[in-house]
Amino acid sequence: WLSSLEMIRLGLRVPKTIAYVEHGALGAIWGNAFVYEYLEDCLPALQFLEPLIKKEDRDSIDAFFTNLAEAVTGLAEAKVFHRDLKLDNVLTPDGREFFFIDLDEALINQPFEPKHRMRNHIQMGNEIGRASCRERV
Repeated sequence: WLSSLEMIRLGLRVPKTIAYVEHGALGAIWGNAFVYEYLEDCLPALQFLEPLIKKEDRDSIDAFFTNLAEAVTGLAEAKVFHRDLKLDNVLTPDGREFFFIDLDEALINQPFEPKHRMRNHIQMGNEIGRASCRERV
């Protein structure tokens, strides 16, 4: 909840948090969930990218990665470490704008170390490699 509010304050694109729901019975809480605004026409970035790879649309793929890199750089510049930055946690309506989701474990306004940036890049790179291999099979 607080992560998304702070990221909005920092000017990053994230869906607005609408509610926090706890699950439980007889006074015992065994789970919770956040409810975020619905981002109409957005797809997970990997789902948006796969048809571009399949069509071998190099210009669109290059533009997609340039824009994604700018969005991810914006996270680092804002001192936000996502912790689970994979393409399924990045939504896009058009390959130009990107929204970050699954923010419950994000570290904000803490020292952003090179290992944080490396981990984010590895997480995304692994997914991109798998998508590329799937499309070639």
